[in-house]
Amino acid sequence: MNVLLLDDTEIRHSTVERLLSDAGHRVLHTYTPEECITVLKAGSIRVGLLLLDNDLGDVGEGNEVASYILRELDVARFPARCIVISHNPSAALNAASKLTTAGIDTTVEKYSEELVKRLVLELQIQ
Repeated sequence: MNVLLLDDTEIRHSTVERLLSDAGHRVLHTYTPEECITVLKAGSIRVGLLLLDNDLGDVGEGNEVASYILRELDVARFPARCIVISHNPSAALNAASKLTTAGIDTTVEKYSEELVKRLVLELQIQ
């Protein structure tokens, strides 16, 4: 499965890459909302899971990507599932609401290596 990761933290990119690629998944790395939207707009790669950091510091918010997806409403081009990652889950609810409205199965989670390990197991079952 192709997994699109938007995060501004390099250690998260490394951890997600190591755990998911070892399980046979391809991770597409983006560090800004603009990069993530560019990958989604291109539509040349079918993304099965979007890991969307909502708290991107100076580079923006994952909410920008959620707004783009909601505006486009071309769900065939977008992932079937999204996990909005935030250490402040209440701040991520706006992005999650938009993604759910767009028809994407969305949850809000705090990032941890255990979350990524759980994802590996869930993706193996599917």
